[in-house]
Amino acid sequence: IVLTQTDLLTSSMMYATLPFVSKDPRKSLEEKRANLMKLWGTNFVGNFVGCAGVAFLASSMFIHDPFNSFVQAVALKKTSYLATGSTLTAFTKAIGANWLVCLAVFQAATANTSPGKMAALWLPVTTFVALGLEHSVANMYFVPLGIWCGADISMNDFVVGNLLPVCLGNAVGGGVFV
Repeated sequence: IVLTQTDLLTSSMMYATLPFVSKDPRKSLEEKRANLMKLWGTNFVGNFVGCAGVAFLASSMFIHDPFNSFVQAVALKKTSYLATGSTLTAFTKAIGANWLVCLAVFQAATANTSPGKMAALWLPVTTFVALGLEHSVANMYFVPLGIWCGADISMNDFVVGNLLPVCLGNAVGGGVFV
């Protein structure tokens, strides 16, 4: 994403909040909000379609165990927050994830070379993955992949139990903490 300069919802959660901080008088607060919602909405739809599409294609590779069971287990774990009453946990884990991801994007933006960008990205992204934090775009891939591999996950569990609190947490992590 960083090397190809394409848009990821979670990094847009950082960049789209900058006009509010800059106090640029050329745009009204309503225009800034409308631009933010348009960017986030476009990124959400594009990232979701892309992730779900790749997950659908990848699901044919995970038809045999142990891969199939592993993919199902990952998806079930990511959507268990609603059943356990811990959507607040998903929200707070998402804040940490996007704080680290946006920190990585910010650091990579200061590098001039591709190896420099990769080095800047490596530590924060590796840290968020190792800590088991929640990233909405990653979940847009892993949960549909689990569903197509046979995991018994309802749309309510996916959207309300994971995607909504994780997107909100990612927005706070990227828009406030970075």
